[in-house]
Amino acid sequence: MNSEKKVSIIPNVSQHKAAKVAGFMFLFSFIVPTLNWTFVLSKFIVAEDFVATAKNIIANEFLFRIGITIELIMSIGLIVLSLALYIILKPVNKNFALLALLLKLIEATVVATIVLTSFIALQVLNGDTYVTVFTPEQLQAPIGFLLNVHTVIYAIPMVFLGLDMMVFSQ
Repeated sequence: MNSEKKVSIIPNVSQHKAAKVAGFMFLFSFIVPTLNWTFVLSKFIVAEDFVATAKNIIANEFLFRIGITIELIMSIGLIVLSLALYIILKPVNKNFALLALLLKLIEATVVATIVLTSFIALQVLNGDTYVTVFTPEQLQAPIGFLLNVHTVIYAIPMVFLGLDMMVFSQ
């Protein structure tokens, strides 16, 4: 009798689906932010002139809202990517997979926080908040500064991107 066990080299169905999702989400997470910056968010930034940046955002509020909505979708996409990568790597090393999942979720949370900050800044610029101590002109400079450094702030989640990719690649 032949008592050899047949070892399947084909991953189970959930890993196969997770691999497809992860591949799509990797492309999505690199292409969409680049396009969002190129065609939407870069239109608002006026280097060294924070008030002009704020005025651009007020003048094109709908386009700015589209940009921050895309960033919010990206944050959700990062969560989907992290779960897909976790499913793929859990059989290899559960501890590394959990560490990478945690780092990726932190990255997604920081991105969502940046988006929330941009949304709050937009509400302040529109006068939708109940801030009556300052005139709209007084608010434009600090809010414009915050939105001008938007890309610099994105260095924070990029640190977590680098860390989680190092762990996921183990």
